[in-house]
Amino acid sequence: MGIFTGLLWLSSQLPARPSAAEEKPPERPLAVAPVPPPLPEEKAEPFGTDLVLNPARMGDELSCSGPNEDVIPFGVGMTRPEFLSGPALVHTPEAREAHVQGLIIAKCTVTCRGEVRGCRIIKPLPYMEQAALDVLQSRRYKPTRYLGRPVTVSYFFGLRVEPPVDPPPSP
Repeated sequence: MGIFTGLLWLSSQLPARPSAAEEKPPERPLAVAPVPPPLPEEKAEPFGTDLVLNPARMGDELSCSGPNEDVIPFGVGMTRPEFLSGPALVHTPEAREAHVQGLIIAKCTVTCRGEVRGCRIIKPLPYMEQAALDVLQSRRYKPTRYLGRPVTVSYFFGLRVEPPVDPPPSP
């Protein structure tokens, strides 16, 4: 018997095994994606309104709600509040004597009407904290606008404190 014939006879004696093309991969359990939590239900808005708009009186006050309006952080797409009126920051006598200078950073709420409220000092300078708070809360700004409407924002103010310039001595 030749080698080829012997191999042929040997292969006929082996148990039948499917070829690699016919083999099925072992079955795995199907992975189930987690179910996302349900979305909060939206409340239906009424189709009508009792508000009568007077075009002569339409202005920023209509888009501005009361004192409980949501405060949003200042961000992209918003206009910066523009200074309109208010006092300048001046040295207190103690700060003048100590030659205080630098930057005070305060976080305030600028309302949709341009009022500054609820300030707190983030980076203080000695003897200048209360003066900075008083100055900021007495200022008026053009309100921040977002998507064309005035909004109430949380905003950081930087107040530069320069050493006071003494007038030259008179001869």
